[in-house]
Amino acid sequence: MLDFRRVAAVCLFLLVAAPASAATLDVGPAGTPFTSTLTRGFWFTAPSDVVITSLNVPGTGDQNIQVMRFTSGAPTGSTTTAHTTLYSTVNNSSTGPIPVDIAVSAGDVIGILGSRGPNGGTVTNAYGTNGTYSTTIDGQPVTLTRLYYQSSTLPAGAVASSTSLPLSRVEVTYEPGQVLGVGSQTGTFSTNYRGYWFTAPTAMTITGLRVPTTAGAGNQNIQVMRLNAAPPLYSASTTAHTTLYATTNDATAGWISTSIAVASGDIIGILGARGTNGTNGIGISYGPNPTNTTIDGTAVALQRLLYQSNSLPAGAVSQESGGSIGRIEMLYSAGVANQAPTAVLTPVSGTEGAALIADGEKECLLRNQMPFETCTFAPSTMTSESVFARI
Repeated sequence: MLDFRRVAAVCLFLLVAAPASAATLDVGPAGTPFTSTLTRGFWFTAPSDVVITSLNVPGTGDQNIQVMRFTSGAPTGSTTTAHTTLYSTVNNSSTGPIPVDIAVSAGDVIGILGSRGPNGGTVTNAYGTNGTYSTTIDGQPVTLTRLYYQSSTLPAGAVASSTSLPLSRVEVTYEPGQVLGVGSQTGTFSTNYRGYWFTAPTAMTITGLRVPTTAGAGNQNIQVMRLNAAPPLYSASTTAHTTLYATTNDATAGWISTSIAVASGDIIGILGARGTNGTNGIGISYGPNPTNTTIDGTAVALQRLLYQSNSLPAGAVSQESGGSIGRIEMLYSAGVANQAPTAVLTPVSGTEGAALIADGEKECLLRNQMPFETCTFAPSTMTSESVFARI
């Protein structure tokens, strides 16, 4: 029989994250449609992290929609081109909501333009209330403000804002979530893999990954690793890391669903590109190094991680103080969910006094930050059992 005197069996309730539920952004009541060769919409400042899951311009005819992130603050009455396109579609024949997956971080200034009709021709804007409309996102107050573009040809260049005349309604559904801000694209690279590394300020589960399509439209190649220490400066390198997740030549166009457990204090590296793994011409989206962002409200610096090869999974990696990070978008959930800790007890043979631990009790930090250890006993012909032992 087994000697359980050194093992206290416990019951473990798994913390399971509730799936995010889709919500609809209230964009206000309909006004009189505006038909012209101009495009209208609205802008807002995101009060929390969300993922926009669908877009729809009320009315009939092909849809033309652009979603942009402003890079130099909120738009004003003066025209600005300081924005990055997060999504754009023109002459889309969908009669209803168009599925999208657009990650928005808290504090992002987002603009949405939309019309029905032939892009570049006479189009109809779904006018709503005058100037501004007070609404909520994820239960937090938000003001939608009129955004206008003096052309019917999307994607837009110079846009401006006003608090008079109507905003134009584009219906939006979204899911609350936590989105890692990876900054705006500053360029692209196509030779070897690039990414970023950071020290996790809290326990979390990485729930989704995506290489931006601004880097290319090919398959996705992504690797997530836990580094034993901060990577050395190039030209030194390290192979002291453990792969937590890897996918190559993944045909998923949008977010790749993951469940990667990260402990507070883990040093995490992420590499990624679009294209065919192992060939020249992979597409990497560059951003500022470092990119200062937050995880669950705590400041974090994303720093450049490089791998001098075009083939994943990576071997020796390095960091650099200059250059750019490779942008891989990331969704996460603070705290670790859906992680079933596994500690396998292989029973011993013989009598009660022979139940000795062969290799000692190995301390481990389960990904949900609960203190348990994995105990491995000498093998026997007895049936294996799974138990958890408190440290």
